Amino acid sequence: SPHRWMSNRPPIGIENHPVVTVSWHDAQAYCQWLAEITGRAYRLPSEAEWEKAARSDDSRLLPWGNNYKNCQNYVGDILSCPEFSSPYGVLNMLEYPGEWIADWYMKDYYEQVISSNPLGPNSGQFKVVRDLGAYVADRNKYLPSYSDRNVGFRCARDANP
Repeated sequence: SPHRWMSNRPPIGIENHPVVTVSWHDAQAYCQWLAEITGRAYRLPSEAEWEKAARSDDSRLLPWGNNYKNCQNYVGDILSCPEFSSPYGVLNMLEYPGEWIADWYMKDYYEQVISSNPLGPNSGQFKVVRDLGAYVADRNKYLPSYSDRNVGFRCARDANP
């Protein structure tokens, strides 16, 4: 069960915090479950979608621009800085927790791709985990079975036509 949960429930007061200590498989299963109960196609985001949601497409270094702001707003052990949203209004993509991505990891894949909205490789050993640190969009790799309190996820879905 996720970090600090008891009897399949989060502790009182952190119901709106990101779920952490979940594997890629757990995150994927949750997105599929959410899709089934809502009738909408929820999924994990691609790496390109995550990058655009975090930093827009105007070459900014961080969601709010190019100047680093120090966020020290910890609620329990979760870093929460809602005032540091991206241009698209996406919240809390800074530092903790990292987020599972749908894509398989390949070290230089995105240096080779020309497409403006690429999908990751079709197979691999590791899945991608993304987060934003100080001026750096960290790109990490873990086995899909890995779970740790520094890794969570967010669901994505296609825009309505």
